[in-house]
Amino acid sequence: MSEERIPEERFLRLPQILRLIPIGKSTLLEKVKKGEFPKQIKLGSKISVWKASEVQAYIDNHCKAFDGNEVRNG
Repeated sequence: MSEERIPEERFLRLPQILRLIPIGKSTLLEKVKKGEFPKQIKLGSKISVWKASEVQAYIDNHCKAFDGNEVRNG
């Protein structure tokens, strides 16, 4: 009998993402709609999550710190 494993993927809720990326909720959701930010996974009628690995990849590819003070979003 093989042992089933739970994937190690973590999920983030919207407030957690907004603490990581300095943009507003409406801007983030517009980026999702345009395909510029990873799409959320609906867990229920009022619950959405994002894969942490996809959010981290977005941060790695789009957010650059300049002089330790300024963050550019793209």
